[in-house]
Amino acid sequence: MWSAKHRRKSQDGWRKYEYDIKQKHNLFNLDSLYRKISNKPFIKEKKQELEILMMYFWLHEIEGDEENYWEEYLSKALSF
Repeated sequence: MWSAKHRRKSQDGWRKYEYDIKQKHNLFNLDSLYRKISNKPFIKEKKQELEILMMYFWLHEIEGDEENYWEEYLSKALSF
């Protein structure tokens, strides 16, 4: 489940809401997911990498990157 703060009204006629990927906190409800899987050795201390992977998949396989947001997101994510 995504936080209501991460929803925004859709500009499309067929969807009422869309996911706001430009939120800065808890993208894709990653905090909850990470708590469940953080004990796995291959994921331990890799929360940022998991978020980057999920964002890539979201933009390139699910939603589409019409706004060319991937480059902007990646530069912000890697600057931390």
